[in-house]
Formats: sequence, C-alpha cells, structure tokens
Amino acid sequence: MAMCNDCKALTGLGVSGRKKPPHAALVPVGELREIAVKGMRADEQDYRCTECGQQWIHETGNAGQGWIAVRRSD
Repeated sequence: MAMCNDCKALTGLGVSGRKKPPHAALVPVGELREIAVKGMRADEQDYRCTECGQQWIHETGNAGQGWIAVRRSD
C-alpha cells in the first residue's frame, strides 16, 4: 500500500516537524520516551497510520529531529 497523502506531507519537514502535530489517522504506539541529555530534549513517541500503515517516530524538543519514517507495513 502506498503512503497516504497525510503521511507524505510529513516527509521532508526536517526539524520543523518537531512542532507539527500528528494527523488524524496517526495513533500512538507505546509510551512517550522522555529523553533529556545535558539540557537538550528529544522526547520520542512512536505512531502508526491507520490509513496506510506507515510507522513513524516523532521527536520533539530542542534536539528532536521531527517526523522520522521508520518502515512501511505493506
């Protein structure tokens, strides 16, 4: 299955994706991982898209990388 349009919109955002909330079809998987090293935060939450199956890590905080595609579930 191809990546849905809402997931495609998360690709290529880079660190600007840190503040972009999950779209309506993304559901959290597991618990939030609070990460803070030397004052730099990079909290992580896993998500799975109920529309296309794409899996994501969302890294927030001043050291987070934004939306990271993990793997495709075809």
